Amino acid sequence: MKIDIKEKENISFYDELLYVTSYYKKIKINHKRKITKLSSEFTKYLILILVFMISTIALYIVFKDEFYIAPIIMYILLLIVDIYYIYSTKKRIKDFMNSKDDKVTININENYVQYSSVKSVYKINWEDIECILVNKYSICFIPKNGSSNIIGVSIKYRHKIVETIKKYNKSKLLVINNHEE
Repeated sequence: MKIDIKEKENISFYDELLYVTSYYKKIKINHKRKITKLSSEFTKYLILILVFMISTIALYIVFKDEFYIAPIIMYILLLIVDIYYIYSTKKRIKDFMNSKDDKVTININENYVQYSSVKSVYKINWEDIECILVNKYSICFIPKNGSSNIIGVSIKYRHKIVETIKKYNKSKLLVINNHEE
């Protein structure tokens, strides 16, 4: 089966795919791990850092103890790092959306799954696939080996891909993981 993808996917697809690639090792251990958008993960961290920072500032104001200055500085540094990661994630998604790599082909046959574009070609043999995650916005072919690339396809091709996977008796690799956010 061959899927020719000529249009860009939506922002949610790329954000979810970045989450899967960022948390690859954890997903390999727990295939049912809730998959969210990577940018929402960093936003959660941002809120948590702000709560701790404000609490520590309040304690410093109340007790006037220099002990609280070091944690405040640490929270400010964590805040800067988290804001950088949020910016970096948004920039990577924007780069994906603006990429000149318009035509992508996904080829699934009895031996392998292959991703082809103008810039790159890579494939994963069936025996090297850990699982196939069916998420909310994407379907991800997760390799057993960390040196292989994850192949991500939009969820709009779900029916076609699932039918092909069943055709090649690879249904045991399927993990339906489209938890609601």
